Amino acid sequence: MVLVVLATLSYGLPAARSDIDFIARTCKKTTNPALCVAVLSADPKSSHASTEHDLASVALQIATSTAKKNAAVICDLGASTVGNMPRHSSPVADMDRETTERCGVAGDLIGLLITK
Repeated sequence: MVLVVLATLSYGLPAARSDIDFIARTCKKTTNPALCVAVLSADPKSSHASTEHDLASVALQIATSTAKKNAAVICDLGASTVGNMPRHSSPVADMDRETTERCGVAGDLIGLLITK
């Protein structure tokens, strides 16, 4: 029984490494490879991607999810009093940066599909 479990676990290890290699190779073709790898590696769905189309789809889902989450937070901020927030702190600016970065990754990966 233990051997079956160990064999199953070790079987998944090379696949995980090859998934990261595929993500890295694909992200090298984008304008910000480090950000691309960071964004895609953080999502477990990326480990099942086997084509650039799959990675572009995951990146688009990440960008959409980020935009929806940030829009909800911005709406909540607008509904509450923000007079108590320090002037130097801007959660909206951080959310805008995050959304812009993730949409950029998705755009780059979708661009790879268009040029084919």
